[in-house]
Amino acid sequence: MTASIISTTSIVQLREEVLGSEVDGDFIVLGVERGKIFGFNKVGNRLWSKLTEPVAVSDLCDDLAQYYRGDLAIIRRDVIQFLQELEEGGFLAVR
Repeated sequence: MTASIISTTSIVQLREEVLGSEVDGDFIVLGVERGKIFGFNKVGNRLWSKLTEPVAVSDLCDDLAQYYRGDLAIIRRDVIQFLQELEEGGFLAVR
């Protein structure tokens, strides 16, 4: 499977076959199709919770910038990198 190029105009959503659970404040997910495990912190958990429905990457970035009062350019870079890792692991659908 070839990874998609994710940008702020991309629409992303979790794949249906992904399972997840919170463990000691961190979130752990299992991609059933590929048997991969991925874990992340509270920021990743906030993103994860927004991915259950189709959402624009720009909206995810705006939400984090407002919530954490961070630099939007840095947040965009980090969010896109995080989403690329999720997509490469088979956890995320991109269109």
